[in-house]
Amino acid sequence: MMKLHPQIYGFLSLQTLFSSGLAVLLLSTGAVLGASSASAQSVAIKMNDSGQAVTELQQRLLDLGYYNGEITGFYGSMTQEAVMRFQQDMGLTADGVVGSATETALRSPTSASPEASSQTASAAPQSLVRLGDSGAQISELQRRLTDLGYYNASISGSFDAVTEAAVIRFQQDNNLPTDGIVGSATETALRQPVRPAASTSSPSQGSSTAASSTALLRLGSTGAAVSDLQARLTNLGFYQGAITGSYDAPTEAAVIAFQRSRNLVPDGIAGAQVATALGISAPTSSAGDNPQSWQQLQQARTEAQQAKAQAEQAQREAEQARLEAEQSRLILAQNLQEGRYSVAELQRYLRTKGYNPGDISGTLTPETRSAIAEAQQRYGLSDVDLFGTTP
Repeated sequence: MMKLHPQIYGFLSLQTLFSSGLAVLLLSTGAVLGASSASAQSVAIKMNDSGQAVTELQQRLLDLGYYNGEITGFYGSMTQEAVMRFQQDMGLTADGVVGSATETALRSPTSASPEASSQTASAAPQSLVRLGDSGAQISELQRRLTDLGYYNASISGSFDAVTEAAVIRFQQDNNLPTDGIVGSATETALRQPVRPAASTSSPSQGSSTAASSTALLRLGSTGAAVSDLQARLTNLGFYQGAITGSYDAPTEAAVIAFQRSRNLVPDGIAGAQVATALGISAPTSSAGDNPQSWQQLQQARTEAQQAKAQAEQAQREAEQARLEAEQSRLILAQNLQEGRYSVAELQRYLRTKGYNPGDISGTLTPETRSAIAEAQQRYGLSDVDLFGTTP
């Protein structure tokens, strides 16, 4: 049976392939290929892999709050970013490759992202956090208190006397019971945009005055401090916009990306900890700062979240289209290699496109050659494109 050169099918649209009588054959072949790909999957899962193992990986990352795309079974850029964020949070090498160590961490029941933890916190009451406790939750609390200007010690993950004093100062400024215990009300307030700590000193923490006078840069802030922040983020490759001195949605997104790269709480607020990590002077309150009203901030944040969701949806659709095109290409190449397309099939296709190949005989007749020549002229193909090298 004569084998045709793959480029003759360059003018076959993907829609025509799947709407023609060959759709069943192509899809069944693709299923076989997909199954064999899954069965031959190596232990390490990496970029551009596909199959059941990738499907299970995406589902697990989705359950843990690291992945919010479609379950495609294709290891694309969104999946790789989710894996790298998980690896960073678990203290693993963030190379985007799922090896044995990453797989073990994924199967651990304690694996969960900060985002997933916050969602759980809103859905069910959290246990109280108090003096003597330790763990990842305490580290997150200390980071948040640092960003708000209440805590100026190391991120130890241990709820010590310094941490308790910072919690009490925060509670005082937010009209909460000053018991030093982080319950639901204190945790809710910690996650809201609140004013920085008052500039009052404390015997238990000598540098609290400097820490509490630190201003927070957030969505809606303006001034020279924002310009410095944008310039530094630009130099590090996190911000690509203009240096406007206005803390807009792109600036917030750049800060979040930077915070994630440094294992900081990704709240989009630039406080003392972000300033230290960036290597710039911590911003201080000044008359030049012009924060917007709470309603304006909420509106701007909502619009930024909507724009992010639209961008993520477009990225998911593009990745899905890429996956479908790649699967179709593999199926077509496989069928061509096995000689599944004959002259008779070509004659039938030419006829559906309005050409006259003569009788459907499976023989390359002069009429068929004439129809092929017309198709070649229309699509810019040559004899070599159609038949390849004739033995």
